[in-house]
Amino acid sequence: MSAHPNVIYKILPAAIWAEAEAKGVFGGAGIDLVDGFIHFSTADQVAQTAALHFAEQADLLLVAVDTDGLEIVWEESRGGMLFPHLYEDLPLSAVCKLDPMPLGDDGLHQFPADIPPLKSAPGFAIVLALIIVAMIAIITTPLLVLVERTAGSSYEQRVSSHLSHEARENLELGVYLTKIAGGPPNYFTAVTSAESIELATACERRLQAINSDQLNGHSLTDNVTTHAPVTISATRKTGLFVVNKGTEQDSRYDRYLVVSCALGTKGELGLLTSELASLTGSYFTLNLNEY
Repeated sequence: MSAHPNVIYKILPAAIWAEAEAKGVFGGAGIDLVDGFIHFSTADQVAQTAALHFAEQADLLLVAVDTDGLEIVWEESRGGMLFPHLYEDLPLSAVCKLDPMPLGDDGLHQFPADIPPLKSAPGFAIVLALIIVAMIAIITTPLLVLVERTAGSSYEQRVSSHLSHEARENLELGVYLTKIAGGPPNYFTAVTSAESIELATACERRLQAINSDQLNGHSLTDNVTTHAPVTISATRKTGLFVVNKGTEQDSRYDRYLVVSCALGTKGELGLLTSELASLTGSYFTLNLNEY
């Protein structure tokens, strides 16, 4: 007996679903066409999928699909979770239910009663505020206190963990700002200051050593990269970079690489990246990596 649920879900604009009904089959849309398979979510995953990839979009439908008779492949995706993927067209006969997804007063989509609500359901403005508060708290926490309690490898592990945590918080903010701005935010500037060049160089060195494909021939200091103001404290420098990769890898969509760096005084580095694809005004996360 399969441990996987028998019903999975697809979120689609109503207009795209109308096209599928007219054709009698659904062959995918948006990121499905890029990846070569149809993305689905389980009941436990679909609310988060809506919040991450369809924030504040109206006229959406929740398509419930019976997996009986379909060759669903369960593969790791967001956060290491297993997601259902279909490497063929979806016959409409497999659809067992259609529900509208209206936006609530909090800006989040409303789901049928059998779909678990999104955990921690504040609107995106509140999420942004919480992220900023967390960043301020991290910046104002004296790392020296931790250093005095540790030594040797323990010290290095604590510093690395702290930098990675800060880089992760910054990455969430950078991805959010890029999505709502429709690309690099207007206040991001070219990488020209000594502080930004130092941080960009350290991060790029790590990226090139581990996964040079992420930059696709670009540099964190070239003219397609912009950055937020570098934050400098006594123990570290932190910054956000957005590489506008355009349509050079695939003419069907624009790509943006968001890079979050936290550099310690002894060269310790926290580094995370997230690559986004923009398709008809919607943003999809192609990959998320920590180095």
